[in-house]
Amino acid sequence: LDTVLDNNEQLRKIYELREQLVQIWEQANVSNEKLLAQLKEWCAEAEASGIRSLEEFAVRLRGYALQPA
Repeated sequence: LDTVLDNNEQLRKIYELREQLVQIWEQANVSNEKLLAQLKEWCAEAEASGIRSLEEFAVRLRGYALQPA
């Protein structure tokens, strides 16, 4: 996996952001406010990545995450 990621910067960025998102979702004792702040940060990073699929996913995720309860 490392060899593939070392040879493809775009794929590495996608993989890293995926891992970050998994870590955010797996947090057990985090307040809703902190979770939302982390998701916003993740979305901002994904949108700034220059990778269209990440940008589009971040826009969709913002739509789900920011809906009032």
